[in-house]
Amino acid sequence: SLGDFVAGFQFNSFGKFQGYDEFDQSTGSFFAADYLFYLGWGLHIDSNFSIGASLKPLLSQYEQYHAFAFALDVAGTYLSDSRRFVATIMLRNMGAQLVTFEQSVEPVPWQLAAAISYKLENAPFRFYLQTNNLQRWSLSYDDPLNPTVQVDPFSQEVSRQHPAIAFADNLARHVTLGIELPIKDVFFARVGYSYRQMREMQYFARQSLNFSGFSYGFGFHAKRFDFSFARNNYHLGQAPNFISISFQNKKIPRALAFAGGGQNRNSFHAHIIPKGRGLRRTKIEIPGGGCYALGIRCAIRSAEIMV
Repeated sequence: SLGDFVAGFQFNSFGKFQGYDEFDQSTGSFFAADYLFYLGWGLHIDSNFSIGASLKPLLSQYEQYHAFAFALDVAGTYLSDSRRFVATIMLRNMGAQLVTFEQSVEPVPWQLAAAISYKLENAPFRFYLQTNNLQRWSLSYDDPLNPTVQVDPFSQEVSRQHPAIAFADNLARHVTLGIELPIKDVFFARVGYSYRQMREMQYFARQSLNFSGFSYGFGFHAKRFDFSFARNNYHLGQAPNFISISFQNKKIPRALAFAGGGQNRNSFHAHIIPKGRGLRRTKIEIPGGGCYALGIRCAIRSAEIMV
């Protein structure tokens, strides 16, 4: 067998804008949008190991400016004999920019990530742990509102963050946690937490009531229909909602899935999955399938690889 294939596209519109020149004269309206097309492939090596890849042409169109790039995702997944432990490792966005907005070529931000999940044997819970940006250790930055190095204005004494605290803070920025409660393979509820998102998006004036970094979702599975909903608390002003719907028609040997959502933007995602044996959508957010409320990405926010 050559494996299974999936094709799809993602569309993200930033809306309609009014343009003006340097003399404050209207130049008319314009749109800004991003487009992503992908072709994915997955192969079951045996009952435990599978691999996958996804080729993604990317196009950005902002008024008269546009850019084009190619990116490639590759992944490998291990599934234990008991089906309770799953491990995934992925290289994302390996590619190059072919057409630039201006003269300078911008690098495609590639990423190495890994994730594991474990389902308890005698309890209906599955736990998830994801590590991101493994190719780069330092994910922290100097926040002018909360600097790590402070100088007393009177004594001029310099105080720095303790090295152990700085190490733990940076380590936690690589980790995302999640938990899932499945009920008889029909209904599920999920909760996720990203420390990095919380640190970067928290509102310091209300630290006692800060839900940045938390995400949650639920969904259900019918015979030929799947529905998933997820909500992510970026910060107090933004909490996008994501909805994923997939269905299959008996007369058409393919599964057609749609996803959309977001806040203050229009987003759309669709893919067609050829009917195959044990095909499973694997996203690096969680090694499994479906639209997961873990981290900041959900159905339309993540690259899919069929494994």
